[in-house]
Amino acid sequence: MIGVILWSDSVRRKAVIWAEDQSDLVFLTDANIGEDDPFFEVGDVVEFEMHIDCNLRRAKGVRCIDALTGIDARERLQSMPSEQSFDVASRSAEIIPLHRPDPVEQQDPLMPLARISR
Repeated sequence: MIGVILWSDSVRRKAVIWAEDQSDLVFLTDANIGEDDPFFEVGDVVEFEMHIDCNLRRAKGVRCIDALTGIDARERLQSMPSEQSFDVASRSAEIIPLHRPDPVEQQDPLMPLARISR
């Protein structure tokens, strides 16, 4: 599987990976990588095998994809133009509630009690 390192702690040798299947995040721990190997940084594109351990997706056999090393995804994303502004007033939409209450439900809930107490 291929993914991008979203968070990395080189001291603890742990990282969080966003995987290409766009499912739950994948966790990388120091048990899965050699101590002498340089650790991954945020934005690194990696290839890995994934397994489930205690309901968590864990990565093993993680390696940087050589063709994509040197590409700093964080800098590229930050340099992209921000969202183009648009005039909200010129757009219209109808908000449709998921549950439309019955006309009886719209009445004051205390109304029947008021009739009884008279």
